[in-house]
Amino acid sequence: MRHFHVMKVRSNHDAFTLIELLVVVAIIAILASMLLPALAGAKVSARKVLCMSNQKQIALATQMYGDDFEGNFPKATTQDHTEWIKAMIRAGYFSTLKVFKDPSESEGAHDFTDLRRVRMRMSGKADEEFVASYGINERLAGPSGIKMPKFQTVQDPTRIFFFGCSTYYIAPDWDHERVYNAGGPHPIGSTQNAPRKQYARHGSGSGSKPGSVITYVSGNSSFEDQEFIEKDLQWFPGDSRRPASSQKQ
Repeated sequence: MRHFHVMKVRSNHDAFTLIELLVVVAIIAILASMLLPALAGAKVSARKVLCMSNQKQIALATQMYGDDFEGNFPKATTQDHTEWIKAMIRAGYFSTLKVFKDPSESEGAHDFTDLRRVRMRMSGKADEEFVASYGINERLAGPSGIKMPKFQTVQDPTRIFFFGCSTYYIAPDWDHERVYNAGGPHPIGSTQNAPRKQYARHGSGSGSKPGSVITYVSGNSSFEDQEFIEKDLQWFPGDSRRPASSQKQ
């Protein structure tokens, strides 16, 4: 007669001890801590890509406006700084102003979205409310100090700042902090604060190098760190704030 031996599915020696369980939990915690920064960095990169996409759409619309209006940039006025945006709406180049909202407005520990919220009054229409995360170069669109009124008057479009991440929808060279601290509070008048990582539009909430997305008159967009924006970004040819040797190569 054959004897069958029944094996125990689990013995007391097979069960996890408390120490073993704690070790497993500790390993999971370590892996999670290694993974979270990578996920945060991926979110920063994704928002940066969306921001570039927004800016490219605005650049294309503005170039089309120039093609149809004798090469002119849309202009703001001293009475109405939003006039450059209104001109493009009236001409049919913006069907929605959602493209002006940067997804990184709420990146990191700060959220200044409400400071960028603009109510714009259109003649004969209901007011338009939108988040204006991007600012155009005042030397192109005004309202004052225009040096390059038309696309053809820009000598080096691959180097000249067109628009980018900003705390206001007009970005003047005399207050370029609006661009390198683009994620910070709305500045009042000319400000002199140095670049602050927590106020960078992109990368402030991660280990990546902080900075902003910039679009040049040629239409190309790129991420630039705060130091480059502060010292080397060109609002117009021969920008006297920076020595020629420090210009972008």
